[in-house]
Amino acid sequence: MTPVRADSVRTFYLQTRNSRASVVVVTAYMIGTAASYTPWPTIATWAAVQLATQVARELLVRAWFRHSRADAALGRWANVYTLYMVVTGSLWGSTIFLFAHPAEPITVALTLCCLY
Repeated sequence: MTPVRADSVRTFYLQTRNSRASVVVVTAYMIGTAASYTPWPTIATWAAVQLATQVARELLVRAWFRHSRADAALGRWANVYTLYMVVTGSLWGSTIFLFAHPAEPITVALTLCCLY
């Protein structure tokens, strides 16, 4: 692994906790804007999965700080972080299908605002 890639992996893990507040705010915004147009079971399921991904992220970061972060292990840590990001990216991407209802254009606008 190149020194630049190794530093990038370390930076991912060191910075990932800094986004907690923004995740809470954006999740609350998404729930609030979807509430009037989307069935509550859909919202609750999405919110539960969102919560699960945040718990998983916290466990991942804790594991990172507990274990060796030697250069030889960084490839595995990069792969785990990439997998985590695929899951969370898919969750956020699903919002356009779950919460944007073409018959209600405001839902499209609000969902896109959330995703931006």
